[in-house]
Amino acid sequence: MIIQNAIRVIKTGEIVASQWRHDFRSVSLGDGKSIAVDGGGDYIKRSGAIEDKGVLWEELSLDDEASTESEILNKMLWGTFGKSGKSPIKFKFIKDLEVDHLEKIAKIEALRDLTKKVVKYWLNKKK
Repeated sequence: MIIQNAIRVIKTGEIVASQWRHDFRSVSLGDGKSIAVDGGGDYIKRSGAIEDKGVLWEELSLDDEASTESEILNKMLWGTFGKSGKSPIKFKFIKDLEVDHLEKIAKIEALRDLTKKVVKYWLNKKK
């Protein structure tokens, strides 16, 4: 099963994620090139500058059967709307979140078990 469907633009660091099935998102890679991220749940689709993987964009997708524990810990993302809760969603690596943010996430009851484990792992590492 797909855990996460996302890419990171190497030049800007911008992360683009498709959060559910048919959630088509695209981003400019520069030089007139772009890439689109689509899918979730049961499929991952890329369109656009797919030949530039590793040069212009990095794959951040995770699969519960194919991804290693280290990949999951280091690539899992959290979508945030900023401190006000009113900003457009921005994806960040869970490993890069501040302790207070991790503590707030850990209190969310509806959090997926795997996400809880990753949040607790980084929380324990940072304390």
